[in-house]
Amino acid sequence: MKLILLIILCFPLQFVFAQIPQIQRFQPISPTNSATHNPLFQSPTSANSLQQMREAEMRRMQVEALQTMLMHQQIANKKEIEYRAILAEIKADEAKEKYLQKLQKQKQAHTNQYLISAQKILAMAEGKSPQSVKRAVFLVENAFHNNTLSYQKYESQVNAWVEKMKQYAENTKQDFSKYKIRYQILTKFFSDTVQLASGLVHYPPKYDFDDPFGEKDHTKFFVTKLLRTNKGQCHSMPLLYKILAEEIGVKAYIAYSPSHSFIKIKDERGNLLNFETTNGHLVTDSWLTASGYIKREALQNRVYLDTLSAKATMLSCLMDLANGYEAQFGYDDLVLELANICLKYNANDIKALAIKSNYVTKDVAKLVKKLGNPAYKDIDKYPELKEKVTYLHNLYEYMDRIGFTQMSKEEYSQWRKSSK
Repeated sequence: MKLILLIILCFPLQFVFAQIPQIQRFQPISPTNSATHNPLFQSPTSANSLQQMREAEMRRMQVEALQTMLMHQQIANKKEIEYRAILAEIKADEAKEKYLQKLQKQKQAHTNQYLISAQKILAMAEGKSPQSVKRAVFLVENAFHNNTLSYQKYESQVNAWVEKMKQYAENTKQDFSKYKIRYQILTKFFSDTVQLASGLVHYPPKYDFDDPFGEKDHTKFFVTKLLRTNKGQCHSMPLLYKILAEEIGVKAYIAYSPSHSFIKIKDERGNLLNFETTNGHLVTDSWLTASGYIKREALQNRVYLDTLSAKATMLSCLMDLANGYEAQFGYDDLVLELANICLKYNANDIKALAIKSNYVTKDVAKLVKKLGNPAYKDIDKYPELKEKVTYLHNLYEYMDRIGFTQMSKEEYSQWRKSSK
């Protein structure tokens, strides 16, 4: 998914531990020596012991002071690095701002289409109208295309998949009314080439390695593009599977891992199976976590590898709508409003948090530019800037705490190659 890479670097904290000396146990001093009773005279051995204790305590205090200093330095370094990333955003946004200025005349009419789609998707999420992933996905993509897509054509393309699956079941003498047969055939249609008795050949969707992050063409994320070209990526392919599952009565759920989404299928016994739509294989949780990017906190907070409920799936489509709007018109208040709606229902909604953090980063970058790009060490001189930067740091830290991670493009590409 196309998200601005949040540069959050943590420097390892190295602790220096002092060795605490062993204190000898001494025998009582014989009273025959009168000097031992004089407090002005001390046994040399006892003096050494006290000196060792003083030195050990001194070293312990030095270690604690060093640990505290390193901890504060780590926090300061992290915040300054995040601030430098904001400065980098300023330069990156200048070219896009010039482009957006040319679109201002078209923006109002187009924005209305986004608002209409947002209202309809939200109504489904809140149960005020029937929930349909097929409909919600179309509303997202039609808004991007400014209401120029044909729902009839889109629906016929989805129906064509369903009819071919039914035809295949009939050709192979399998009872399509049985739940197990339905989910197995659906999975097969994402995995294998299927020859039908009618002479038609079904080819499984292929992963589109050309601009999979949609940086040049945002429609690379779209199901309508996948239906048209039979090529998609980890956003569009799980959504198409979910749409088809909904059409034939199979219980399937969208799930996330870092920078990725996949499908969880409920089998006839109620067990959840992980299906990787981008390579057509059933996979284990251990395979999904083998990349090392999934933190324990993410599993505890149900950020990754958990199933999205029907409502959460609708809200995920709302975030897809926000991403499409941003790709066309940049980050403005509509993007923030949509993210906040989702966070109202789930404070750990990772897509909404990522979009909100991107919005706040852009907002801070605008203020930094307005103030003449002050250095981080001078931030206390600008109360409004300090308040916004502090809010942004807190948002980043919250995302860290719940386990958010994101693969770089290079890391994701490498992972995709290894998963073939």
